[in-house]
Amino acid sequence: MMCDVMKYSIIIPVYNVEKYINKCLDSLVMQTYHNIEIIAVDDGSTDESLRILKKYEKKYKNISIISQKNQGAFIARTTGVKKATGDYCLFVDSDDWIENDTIEKINEYILKYKNVDIIKFRFIYEPQKKLQTEYVINNHVLSNNERKKIYRELLLSSSYNNLCNEVFKRKLYNLENLVLNNRINYGEDLIVNLNIFYSAKNIVFVNDSFYHYVLNDDSVTHKITIDNIAKNISDNILVNRERIKYIKKFNVDVIEESIRKIPINFACEQIIFYINLNKKYDFAELQRRINETEIYDFIPNVKLFDLEKQKWYVRRIKLCIINREIERLKKYVIFFRLQKLLKKFKRVLTGGNHDKKK
Repeated sequence: MMCDVMKYSIIIPVYNVEKYINKCLDSLVMQTYHNIEIIAVDDGSTDESLRILKKYEKKYKNISIISQKNQGAFIARTTGVKKATGDYCLFVDSDDWIENDTIEKINEYILKYKNVDIIKFRFIYEPQKKLQTEYVINNHVLSNNERKKIYRELLLSSSYNNLCNEVFKRKLYNLENLVLNNRINYGEDLIVNLNIFYSAKNIVFVNDSFYHYVLNDDSVTHKITIDNIAKNISDNILVNRERIKYIKKFNVDVIEESIRKIPINFACEQIIFYINLNKKYDFAELQRRINETEIYDFIPNVKLFDLEKQKWYVRRIKLCIINREIERLKKYVIFFRLQKLLKKFKRVLTGGNHDKKK
């Protein structure tokens, strides 16, 4: 197989994005590199998304549509990979878009570095036009020691967990090694990336910013209800169980205890979102639902002195989580909300913006 005829499969999971899908598809059909197939997986949309997809499919020969009942982004992407015939795959979320020369430039890197398994590039956060932080290790095939640094970051942080800012060899997407027995809405990217990075030998990071990542408040992960918090915490436990499995696979110096603390940090973030986005609170019900998750079986017995030195309200929330005393947070709500107002006032004064998660 000659590298100059490399084929790329662009896979788009689509669910109720009629406001965004045209811009996404336009960026794909206008690519300057032409050996591309575009696979759009409609995940049970109830708006006009499917109609728009069919319009593009009729006009462009390299677009194909798969329709399925709503099963979430992971299953939609997996459905697309199963149909894909390209040498490399790229995932694009249907409310995002990529630069018109993305695949051409990626192909140049593959020609340059030869037999690359993964190329990781950067985001442009929209609508702020803010660039993702530059990679320190870049523009060469990673050495064994450099790969271990990346593995360590995958296990301990969210730095490299997103699937959309990378191109990877299709054969790396090994369904047999992906452990997802139920639908997961929060963290499925990392589970897939753990598997892909484990299978990869030649990894290259580049500081080109190809991908426009829309910080969309309509996203499911921004609908912070008690039900969603409980589901997100359960998902987070599943993801971190996978992280623990990969400590030995990656052969890195990561202490299991550090991964077992991650759900406390995550639950704390979820509760802060809950306080900031709602006017009424039911902390007793929130505690009951958290008790139904596996968090207290997963986390270690964390004591006060084990918590990092953080802002007082973060420490307070974490202690309430650990001690199953979330209902006590109701007397601190006014201070939490004041903290939010102070942050907003600071942003106005500085003219800056803070990143939000999709």
